[in-house]
Amino acid sequence: MKNNNNFADRARKAGLVLALPLLTTSLVAQQGHVMNGVGAVNQSMGGATVGAPIDPSGTMNWNPAGISALGCCEFQFSFELFKSSLDVSSSVGGMSGSTPSDVGTSPIPSFAFTWGEKDSPWLFGLGAYGMAGFGTNFAASSPTPGGNPIFMPQPNGFGAVYSDFQLLQLAPTVAYRINKQWSVGFSPTIDRAQLSVDPAAFAIPNSNGTYPSADHADESWGWGFQLGVLWELESGWNFGASYKSTQWFNEFSWNSADENGLPRNIRFDMDFPAIASIGAGYTGVDKWTFAADLRYIDYETTDGFQEAGFGPTGAVTGLGWDSIMVLGRGAQYQNNDTLSG
Repeated sequence: MKNNNNFADRARKAGLVLALPLLTTSLVAQQGHVMNGVGAVNQSMGGATVGAPIDPSGTMNWNPAGISALGCCEFQFSFELFKSSLDVSSSVGGMSGSTPSDVGTSPIPSFAFTWGEKDSPWLFGLGAYGMAGFGTNFAASSPTPGGNPIFMPQPNGFGAVYSDFQLLQLAPTVAYRINKQWSVGFSPTIDRAQLSVDPAAFAIPNSNGTYPSADHADESWGWGFQLGVLWELESGWNFGASYKSTQWFNEFSWNSADENGLPRNIRFDMDFPAIASIGAGYTGVDKWTFAADLRYIDYETTDGFQEAGFGPTGAVTGLGWDSIMVLGRGAQYQNNDTLSG
């Protein structure tokens, strides 16, 4: 099929709706690209732990004050496997098609431990875990009536689309028990992220209208903080609240090449959104723990997510994600000291 500027324009308009999510499809889709839980225990509770601290890694991630309720000393290591399934369909003119994403299984490790002196109001912890991620792998489509227009060869479409993002967070944590009911916690957070994207639609197109590649993974370091409070009542009810700040990252940078193989440098600024959470837990039924969390994830004011669409240069200006509210719920039955579910 010959290059047609009108068709390319329509394909990119369709890409505005469909291709951007391709570049940032969630590893765990329930919360954008934010994982809904950290570690197998927290995942089994639907991520709910702000008011119901059960395990070190989930508690450090969602409410640092909660480790005061865990006591000393606990060690946790967890390993999860995630397999996503995604199809993308598009239609332009008389062409219409659907393409599956061929993404392999992703390992998600987590590690955490707590320590402190007996009878001391201070408790310390350290957590390291995967906080967020996404990945796509779509094959290019032939320019035939049964082809998928979005994945037609560039510049008419985007061609084959590949993306991979991983974010690891390190969280040294301290909690202080004010009295029998109230605890507060603080955690500075250190982040390492790795991002690969091909084609790099956030870059200015080459002179022939194609986008360069950013598939040589670049890493970026970031930082932030988290505050939390926990209120424990003798009735079995617990309530908590926490705020995880924006994780501010250095700009991603890739050494790429144009259509002639000449060097190009590509840059993209993408932070991790701030998250505010409140939660409640109930342990008034023998051997049972019930929990519910409500979260606000602020994508709309986060660099890389707040703008949407193509700029005058043809580069994608941002992902245009809306901020979201998320409800997590879970229940645990403690059969004995070594087995729960």
